[in-house]
Amino acid sequence: MNEYTFRWDADLSVLWVGQRSYPARFQRHSMHEELPDSSRFLLEHPDYRMETRQCWVHLENQWQLSTIWGDATYSSNRMTLMAERAPFIEEPTHVEVGVCPPDGGLWGDPLGYVSVPEYHRLADMVMMLPNDCELPEGEWEDVEGFCDFLVTAGLDRTL
Repeated sequence: MNEYTFRWDADLSVLWVGQRSYPARFQRHSMHEELPDSSRFLLEHPDYRMETRQCWVHLENQWQLSTIWGDATYSSNRMTLMAERAPFIEEPTHVEVGVCPPDGGLWGDPLGYVSVPEYHRLADMVMMLPNDCELPEGEWEDVEGFCDFLVTAGLDRTL
């Protein structure tokens, strides 16, 4: 197990983030499988495949982290040009993460290019959130900015 990668374990239904596991639900998305064979796009680009992987990590406080990697995401294997496609990376070093409150939806913008240590910090901070808190609007560009926002908004119960 690599300490710097993300890996889905279907046998255990967990997302391994480095050497720490999180209970999760997995989804595989393939644009090619979702489009009819007669679609104009596939007729023009028959060899194109758009692949993503998504894990819904369930935290103890009912919050979730939508963890996604693949084409058109801010992750290790961001979309390459169709003509010279790089191989899909099943165990990326960076992923895109959305913070999802217990009542559903997405809180703010997803965080891109999140590394293993950043993911652990983010998960630890989100696990501290009450499951019924008012969600102030805010903006953040990275994990550090998100965590700083939680502290400033008084949502970090560890202080």
